Amino acid sequence: MGQTLAPEVFLARELEFCYTALTYVVNYAEGLMDRPYEPGVLFEGLATPAEVEKVRAVEAAFPELIIRLLPALAATPRRCPCPRLMERLPPAGDIGDDWRTWVR
Repeated sequence: MGQTLAPEVFLARELEFCYTALTYVVNYAEGLMDRPYEPGVLFEGLATPAEVEKVRAVEAAFPELIIRLLPALAATPRRCPCPRLMERLPPAGDIGDDWRTWVR
């Protein structure tokens, strides 16, 4: 999952969005244990049924976790530079005054 976050991070930055990722480890020892590779099966078959069950439990808990986190995030003052990330580019001539037009 971590490797797939890069495009979203860069786009959020360009759009001046505050962005964070909620991630979890699904198979931290992949390749260290001798398990048969099964293409098309969840985690290519490298996870045991017990590991798959744990992953499903974590995934099932995500909605409740997000519901609990949102009020705390909304109440947290923003100290990040996200809303001002692109301010330096128009004066430098790198993009036009309304830089949002080039991402459409």
